[in-house]
Amino acid sequence: MWECPGAAGLRVRGASYLADRVKVPTCPPAFDLVASDLVALDEPLYHIARFLPSVKLSKSPFLLVFQLMLPCSPPLALCCCWEAPLHPERASLDELLAATRARDAQAPSGGSPEQLEASARAFWVGLRDWLAGDGVEADASRSRRLKLIPHIVRGSWVVKRAVGTTPVLLGQKLLTKYYRGPNYFEVDVDVTSNPVANSITGLVINAITSLVVDLAFLIEGQDERALPERLLGSIRYNHLRLKGCPYLQVDGEKGTIVRDGALEDRA
Repeated sequence: MWECPGAAGLRVRGASYLADRVKVPTCPPAFDLVASDLVALDEPLYHIARFLPSVKLSKSPFLLVFQLMLPCSPPLALCCCWEAPLHPERASLDELLAATRARDAQAPSGGSPEQLEASARAFWVGLRDWLAGDGVEADASRSRRLKLIPHIVRGSWVVKRAVGTTPVLLGQKLLTKYYRGPNYFEVDVDVTSNPVANSITGLVINAITSLVVDLAFLIEGQDERALPERLLGSIRYNHLRLKGCPYLQVDGEKGTIVRDGALEDRA
């Protein structure tokens, strides 16, 4: 149902973008895709990572969790989890670069060593700055830089045209909230908060079983230190089925997943 498409042929801001507006092929995502959960809810639920087995049971040093709150009845939460090699706020920049270097060496990427090094350094500098701080001002700063690149890989012309491939600053278009956990940082995006996005998402949902959809997330490089851009993570959904997805029952701080009629206590 889901997989990582890697760089997915996307182009992002290059090292000199502020001067020449040139975009370049992106290097592979800096984080590894480790989980995706689709669950039904009684009502929209912020800070859902507290109840997800993929997060609660994870031994990862750090996860970035994205929840897309979909306009469905009952409400559906589409969650993606990406894993960092080290905790970006606890490890040094040199340690993060060394871990990324080792990871990039394990798989062909198409980028030169110099390109990989430059994109890794810019990525970690930008991400650490993006993660820093809490409160209204810090969240507003995050919302000005969090970017999504959508792509309908396979589907009707109508859906492809409606979705497009233009990068979107999520927090500038949709209600976006942020939550920090012991080993994760969560981003919740309420698709229902914008009438246009709500309409487009409804179109996609109606055709979802016939679609192949790529979603790529990144932090926008708005100064030279954070350029060239590099994808944070990407995910591909192949003919996603929304009907019959597990149900997440929440009672206080306790979460229970109902799957195929069987209850599994995940708290």
